[in-house]
Amino acid sequence: MIVFHGGGNFGDLYSAYGMQPLREHVVASRSHNTIIVLPQSIHFSSDTERKRSAAIFRRHPDVHICVRDFNSYKIASDFTDHVYLLPDMAHQLYRINADPQLPAKGALRISRTDDEKNAFMADAELDVLATTDWPQLVGEGEKSIERFRKTMRIAHKAGLSHAGNRLLTDSWVRYSAKLVDKAIELFGRHEHIFTDRLHGHILACLMDKPNTVIDNSYGKNSTYVNAWTVPSELVSQQRI
Repeated sequence: MIVFHGGGNFGDLYSAYGMQPLREHVVASRSHNTIIVLPQSIHFSSDTERKRSAAIFRRHPDVHICVRDFNSYKIASDFTDHVYLLPDMAHQLYRINADPQLPAKGALRISRTDDEKNAFMADAELDVLATTDWPQLVGEGEKSIERFRKTMRIAHKAGLSHAGNRLLTDSWVRYSAKLVDKAIELFGRHEHIFTDRLHGHILACLMDKPNTVIDNSYGKNSTYVNAWTVPSELVSQQRI
């Protein structure tokens, strides 16, 4: 069985980073393996690319795709008959508690700076004390993340992928936990979260923190909220 992680990179938006080409390569070359894609949001800006990719997946007899919203479900149905609607896996972490001694005041805005940024978000009138994004939150830690990537690339080229995984797993789990704790501390210092990051919305929900969701460039956030979290009294949506 081959398992791909979930997220929001299924489609042609991040093809330059190699994830969709990698999935297509594995699907095309591993016809005897069961292949599972964990919960994803799917977006193709090109119908030609979507149809080309779907044809590759359709040729595999045992592909299972989990999706996070109804739009993605419809798209994934062109790729395989085995499609499942599931929430993002981060929800299993509920409930996350901030430090009760940490004073919370004002609002925080998590604002995308990548290709999914909503072009109208900069004009939104939001009463916030601070604005940041995950790259700024990680800061110098990005160098440590790149060292993990570099070490794994070297191990892979040397034919030592399994050994590299065993050596790095514990270190990565500890380091990634520190990054999560940093985000929890940041959220804990504020009373309300405005975000166009889906995982900013999910983290706020996990912390029982009131949050306002602003859509990303292609509607991923609103479709997710409408599928799962819209009934929550903690959640509102900012219309732009």
